Amino acid sequence: MAGCRTHPRTGVDGPTHGDIRVKRPWLFRRYSDDTRCGGGPSPFPCLRRRRPRGRVQRCRRPSLVPSSAHAAERKHSRPVAGRQLGTPRRRTSPSASVGGLPWTISADMIAFRHADPRFPFLWEDSSQPAGRWNEPGRLTHCFTDTPDGAWAEFLRHEEIVDPADLETVRRALWAVEIGDEPAVRPELAPESLTGGRESWLECQEEADRLRSSGASGLTAPSAALRSGGAHGWRVDGGLQAGPTRDGKVFALFGPRPDLVGWPATVAGRPGDDLIGRVRHF
Repeated sequence: MAGCRTHPRTGVDGPTHGDIRVKRPWLFRRYSDDTRCGGGPSPFPCLRRRRPRGRVQRCRRPSLVPSSAHAAERKHSRPVAGRQLGTPRRRTSPSASVGGLPWTISADMIAFRHADPRFPFLWEDSSQPAGRWNEPGRLTHCFTDTPDGAWAEFLRHEEIVDPADLETVRRALWAVEIGDEPAVRPELAPESLTGGRESWLECQEEADRLRSSGASGLTAPSAALRSGGAHGWRVDGGLQAGPTRDGKVFALFGPRPDLVGWPATVAGRPGDDLIGRVRHF
């Protein structure tokens, strides 16, 4: 005869057949004995029981993360403006906080310079010929604030006045990042700053004076472009001249291996319309 025996661990009574005890499946506990949340449901308590949706923590205890967490703060964060040619851009400061936006402003100007496409865009030795702002062999690198200004320098120097002569021109035009616009201005009369080759000596002496005083460069009006000749272009019912604008020239003294440039064209030429805006010799 089968008898009843109490299970030593669960305390559940059930019939036994000799040493073999018959367990009743419907009396099994639905929770494991080794739960981790104060007797709450185990991860897989029963095939018929599923965990409530949307509940991450099985215990009904305070959440580990507050429901209204404070928003992360960004110190020294300001909007980043789009970079434009010839205008200041925003660069990341070494002291900026991790995850913050750049906030330190550094004026990195893009200037322009024409060059023989067979050679680099800067001189590196004493073979540099004389120019308005340098004696022969005195390293000085001249740039303009617009591409038209650079082409005008070439047309004036080569004394090109006939548009037909432009057909054979093959010249490189470089866009170069020169950093800040030089704050130093030469103390000369306007006719000396824009005059012909006869005014070069006066300009060279002024450049030497500024160089000796510790200046790394200077900013002067363009001698090659006429007044208002750097106007540029806009599109409004076709191509129209932009607002009147005077061109600038930047002369940087000494070797400048730090300058970075990009070739805007390696075998280009200026437009025919530019000849009329050049202050020829």
